[in-house]
Amino acid sequence: MVKRDGTALGDAPTKTTAILFCGLASVNGEWMSRDYLESKLYPLSDPTARKSALRQALSRMRQWLGADSIESQHGCVRLVLITLRVDTQLDDKSLASFGLLAPGLSHPWMDELKSSWCKAQKHAPKWQISSFIESVCAIAAQDAVVGRSLLLGGVGIIDQVGAADIARMLQLTRPKRGDEPLAAEYALLQSHSAFRIGSFGEAESAAKRALRIAGRNKQSALASEIAAWMMFFSLERGALTEARRWLPEIESGNPSPAGRLFAINATVAYYWNLGEIREAVITLREGMKFVDRASRRQQLHFWSNASVFSAEAKDLRFAQEALEIAESLWIPEMDLALGKGIQLARIKVLTLAGEGAEAASLSKDEIAACHDQDFLVGGLYAAEAHAEALHAVGRTREASAVWRKSEARRGALGCRPTIRLNRQRAALI
Repeated sequence: MVKRDGTALGDAPTKTTAILFCGLASVNGEWMSRDYLESKLYPLSDPTARKSALRQALSRMRQWLGADSIESQHGCVRLVLITLRVDTQLDDKSLASFGLLAPGLSHPWMDELKSSWCKAQKHAPKWQISSFIESVCAIAAQDAVVGRSLLLGGVGIIDQVGAADIARMLQLTRPKRGDEPLAAEYALLQSHSAFRIGSFGEAESAAKRALRIAGRNKQSALASEIAAWMMFFSLERGALTEARRWLPEIESGNPSPAGRLFAINATVAYYWNLGEIREAVITLREGMKFVDRASRRQQLHFWSNASVFSAEAKDLRFAQEALEIAESLWIPEMDLALGKGIQLARIKVLTLAGEGAEAASLSKDEIAACHDQDFLVGGLYAAEAHAEALHAVGRTREASAVWRKSEARRGALGCRPTIRLNRQRAALI
């Protein structure tokens, strides 16, 4: 029996809904990927049918349990157990067999769950973000250098933190001088944090400060990375001539495989924003010789970009292959920022594959997610992809309205449209 606020909710509306509930409940409120749920619930269906069927099952579950009982983000779903109580009606619930919890539900996945009710399923890891924030703040209050080291070591975890908490940690770990440990890395993190919420002027100012410190400290590899970020910021503002000035420093920088891969990503972004998609893809493929020697996150960045660029170049097969590799590297709750690239790639690939309705639904969810998570720039890209998806299914008036709204937001941030954006605009409006 499932209860909410003491009230019994009655039987699940369908057998599939009941099985989905049991599957989500089996991992105690942790995240499970949509792909995993689709494969378990509908093992004999084709991928398109699976996605549609799962959406319907989740919709029915929300109607049954309440709209706030299910959370969904970044291709994952979880049951919000705090709102629910499952009563087995057995004296010793710890000894309950699963068959007594779900009588009469015959399904391959149910057989697995019955054999091991508490067995861990494949899902995204759960991180204690609040503990990380409080640890950084408490340590920094005693020793700013140690707190700064912990903060900068939390790559990936920082992505999950809201803008206000990031600002608090940055304030407490601020170096007093440029020659303090990790001063350049700190300034680069400041830059990233400002860029995330669309404060391009602040982002560039912090990046320039990081570049000066790295130069004085002879941190050549870091200086090359910062130069690449300076190019990204210039490209977002539509300052293409300014962006081009950073190319020599980026290309002559860090000679390591990881450094070369990052430089290639920056060069590709330059070609991409000039609308030279073919050149972008050619350059990106040059990076494939370095990708295996880079870190997991660098590989994820590379392959998600490869998928997006290839989709815009109308190379569906390579875009799908690159997306599949990126998804295999992605840890949703550790790679929130990089996950924005995954979601953009998914939307682009779906649109190119003729699944515009699915792309429009996914991009709409991603726009909302970016807003909730303080990823303003990611939201702009999601909105532009949403407009393309709407246009692909004949909803041209909506597509035009969405594009104009995104365009106005870019303008309010002081950004000029790039050649690529102008070409996309011409195709939609």
